[in-house]
Amino acid sequence: MDSVPFGRSQGLPVARLRYATIDIDGLGIDLIQFTDPVGERTNGRANRPGSVHLCFKVDDFDAVHRRMEDAGYDFLGGDCTFIAGEVTPDAALGTRVAYFNDPDGTNLEIIEPREASPTSRDLIPLRGLRRVPYPRRRCIPARLEKAVARLRS
Repeated sequence: MDSVPFGRSQGLPVARLRYATIDIDGLGIDLIQFTDPVGERTNGRANRPGSVHLCFKVDDFDAVHRRMEDAGYDFLGGDCTFIAGEVTPDAALGTRVAYFNDPDGTNLEIIEPREASPTSRDLIPLRGLRRVPYPRRRCIPARLEKAVARLRS
């Protein structure tokens, strides 16, 4: 895309960008790379207002976490299991999570919910992982690989 009007709609003088849109059951995810004006990496932190957070449901937390570590993916901290007194509702007790960033600094999470809840059934399933060629490798869910490949071409 190369558009002055679209750039202005984004509060920018112009928008030259490459993008891919993924539709998952009505949930749209846009992967955007601005080539002009080029932005800075977000270096987002979970507590930063306006930060984005995508969560990927996994069926075997230990296997996925181990596979990611073995492949060189960096987690922001240790994994966490929700315990009584720290989380509500009780249906979330025993849920396991771990957080990491994509190459642009977007906050991402893998989660293995213990019980079905209104939020856990709507999570995007993480079906596969692959290495990505960045100096510090990060995880890209397999469902997004084609869109990322389009951005790189």
